[in-house]
Amino acid sequence: MEASAKVMIRPYRSEDRARVRELLGVDPVVEAAGGLRVQVAEEVGTGVLGAVVYRLPEGGGDAQLGAVVSALPERWDVFYGLVRATAVDALSAGHKTAVFTVRDRRLLDKIARDFRVEPKPCGWEPSTTNELGAPVEWQVEVDLADALAQLDRALERLGAGSA
Repeated sequence: MEASAKVMIRPYRSEDRARVRELLGVDPVVEAAGGLRVQVAEEVGTGVLGAVVYRLPEGGGDAQLGAVVSALPERWDVFYGLVRATAVDALSAGHKTAVFTVRDRRLLDKIARDFRVEPKPCGWEPSTTNELGAPVEWQVEVDLADALAQLDRALERLGAGSA
């Protein structure tokens, strides 16, 4: 899958290990044994500049999107391209839905502007009263086929297209 003219999204390869560990903070070799999968964004001539880790539970259930990291801030074609790769992989493995958690309000606002999603608060600031504190974590559940169509439209708007 091509995120832009110079950036390719592809499955993790063993030579990516050090860079993926640096970006995601997880060892993809160790984590693969636990069912995690990794996709990377590679820029021709530069190397790996982004990665995503996700889980596709055996026997069905929600695909679980983990960390998405890009060394290029504001390159939404790379970020969304990585997420798109997980959706394609999950759909091809027979999954219908996915879930992910957002812990950054600015990212949540960006996602809400670009996609039809219904984030549900799932974590709150500590409170000294009986009232909940402000939300600091949101869970988003998506239909993968719909998410893929929305990602394709978002990438098209960004001029990145999809393969």
